Amino acid sequence: LDAEDLHAIVQAYFDNVEKIVTRLGGSVERYIGDAVMAVFGARVAHGDDALRAVRAGLEVQAAMPELATRFGLPLAGVVGIASGEVVVMEARPGYAAEAAVVGASVNLAARVESAGSPGEVLVSDDVYRQVAARVRASSLGSRTLKGIERPVELWKIEALLESRAGPETRFVGREPERLALQACLDRCAGERRGETVLLRGDAGIGKSRLLWALAEMSRAGGFTVHGGAFLDFGLRRGTEGLHAAACSLLGVDVAAGAEERRSAADAALAGGALAEGLRPLLYELAAAGQTEATRALFDAMDGARRERGLRETAAALVRTAAARSPVLIVMEDVHWADAQDLERLAHLAAACPDLPVALAFTSRPIDDPVAPAWRACALEGRLLCLELAPLDAVETQTLAAQFGNVDRTVLEGCIARSGGNPLFLEQLLRHAAESGQASIPGSIRSLVVARMDLLPARDRTALQAASVLGQRFAPEALRFLLEDANYACDALIQAHLLRTE
Repeated sequence: LDAEDLHAIVQAYFDNVEKIVTRLGGSVERYIGDAVMAVFGARVAHGDDALRAVRAGLEVQAAMPELATRFGLPLAGVVGIASGEVVVMEARPGYAAEAAVVGASVNLAARVESAGSPGEVLVSDDVYRQVAARVRASSLGSRTLKGIERPVELWKIEALLESRAGPETRFVGREPERLALQACLDRCAGERRGETVLLRGDAGIGKSRLLWALAEMSRAGGFTVHGGAFLDFGLRRGTEGLHAAACSLLGVDVAAGAEERRSAADAALAGGALAEGLRPLLYELAAAGQTEATRALFDAMDGARRERGLRETAAALVRTAAARSPVLIVMEDVHWADAQDLERLAHLAAACPDLPVALAFTSRPIDDPVAPAWRACALEGRLLCLELAPLDAVETQTLAAQFGNVDRTVLEGCIARSGGNPLFLEQLLRHAAESGQASIPGSIRSLVVARMDLLPARDRTALQAASVLGQRFAPEALRFLLEDANYACDALIQAHLLRTE
């Protein structure tokens, strides 16, 4: 190609990648020829940086056909993703900007990328373990990569899943919570009345696992199950969960294209259960894209009318499903939903007081969205809030016993370090089983770092100083290290990063 034409193509590709990476919370570190190196979690951690990186890779690949069409050339890209510790160096005069992030995982990511074929998103095994429940992937087996000491198992990411895959380990504990949930389902189906459940707890405490058990219980009781998950990143971060639920209620896979979604919406309208006037709103709710005719109708609505219509359409979809059988709608991670989406969920709960419809949400205690206004609206139905505590000693031992290939001494160390958090325990044990070490895997490290990054600088420094003192320390010792006789640990305690004894 002519040098100027090549420059235009590469620059357009760079622009695409940078927009996608930045929107998903990452940062572009350097450009190397026609390649881009992006980093997630090194400057600001989110707790789900591996998933963000995978999503970015898939979006980069999805953008390639448009780029190829624009320039009239057969263009393709390859994405490789690896994770691990890096050092983020401060920029200094006279040093190249691309030297800012260094570490073995930078080299590994490049080698993973070089092992791929056009159009593929490849990840290392460590990345795959962090996102396995949220992706559809196929193993490419172990590969010997240049400059990497040990063979690395590679995975090809095929698609993101809107809801988490089923658990691999046997369910342990939560008997009181399961009894309360079963009673909720029994009331819903037997009395034909709406029920709303909120499962609340820290990251890794078992909300998703209990939600999975609830779904299994409901299916056994004749319920149909629909739903989705909210994400804390992306262009339409909140509405993605609602789109997934609408698609499920319409009987179409969330991975379906716009045309297939519109066909499913048209079939629902043709059945007479939904009024014809709801067509543009149904298209919008299912993210099906508007036709030329429906776009004019949708754009003609003012904001208030449009919002009322979307709520009415969602309620009509649920009523139609509930006429056939009891319905359970699950929504994960509502702490990442925005205010508008929370209102929609609250109105949906309030619209089903006399229907066999149960809604189940998961949330975290920090920035819990169940504000008084939302609670008042949802309580036109019935709201059951279950706070999930760490597993007790017996339950922790029972969960750990499922990992029989871990050395007993290492196993006991993992149990002690987990603090009764089932996700932490499972990740520690899996890591120990695969590596023979009791070190902390990146999946746990990223969750803790994400919570630290939310702290003010002074509290973050205090937490780092406290980690030097050990798991138990006197406040006076911390104040001595900080050279601040008045420092209080209140913010760290409220964030559940410290606890008093």
